[in-house]
Amino acid sequence: MKKDIRLIITFLLSSFSLLAQQENGEWNNLVEMESNGKHLTISLYDNPTARDFASKLPMTVYMGNHKQVTLIGELKDSLVVSDSIESIVAKTKELVYYPQLNELRYNYDTHVINLSVQPLGYVKSNRRIFDDVTDGVEVTFRVKE
Repeated sequence: MKKDIRLIITFLLSSFSLLAQQENGEWNNLVEMESNGKHLTISLYDNPTARDFASKLPMTVYMGNHKQVTLIGELKDSLVVSDSIESIVAKTKELVYYPQLNELRYNYDTHVINLSVQPLGYVKSNRRIFDDVTDGVEVTFRVKE
């Protein structure tokens, strides 16, 4: 009886987790973000901008350090943007595209931005690889195999 209840609870928790992922627009496309031999994995959202970003990989972008909390880098080519882009709050550990300036922005510390950005994806781990960056750094993005 207890075993059956545990199985039911496990099934329900898995179902809620899957529903939450679908609700958040998460899809199964992982991107590796590498700088100075250190790596993070980004889980891309399922939206036209994230798909366009993934199609242009690999790419290396010089990203300046803004206030020791956000890396900002200008892209060579613009990304496709949905017509319904709106002002959102970008969260910590989230990679976003700022179409007005054709920039990638990655908030690696506690910081939120309230701009008209298109969310691309987020880092699931708590690993911190940019704390020692003072001015800027080259970051390479590639589809993770």
